[in-house]
Amino acid sequence: MNSHNIEEAKNCLIDFFGEMYVWESAVIETEERADNDELSEEEIQRYFKKAKEDLALIFEEFCEVGRAAKRLQDEGLSFNIPPEYDLEENPIESILEKNDKVIIETKPASGLGFCYRYELVNSENGWKIRDNRKYATLTPEAKWSSGLL
Repeated sequence: MNSHNIEEAKNCLIDFFGEMYVWESAVIETEERADNDELSEEEIQRYFKKAKEDLALIFEEFCEVGRAAKRLQDEGLSFNIPPEYDLEENPIESILEKNDKVIIETKPASGLGFCYRYELVNSENGWKIRDNRKYATLTPEAKWSSGLL
């Protein structure tokens, strides 16, 4: 096991979580302002267009699929309340290096919600997230299903 590879892949995922946490928090705040009629419809549309572009930049930096991500092809914006990308709430459970890739799993600290598995590969542009899968913690026969990359 190459500890350097593992550390670099882990740092990539941690940085991705940091960017996504900031992004989701900003979208949630704007959604709340919109719900409280603090923003005009034009301001809302302008903000969500910019938020989608910001998300595309994050995916381009951290994900192998980049701007072609399914999540970016959807009409609206997908986000969670509270933010899903929070390592305090969803800490890293395990890290495994296998066949030139690193697989990192997170598990909700509360035990409720979704466990996630991220597959990272070392590309010519550094470590990138290739795939993510999830399963519901409360479903005994749950299987890993495709995420949103």
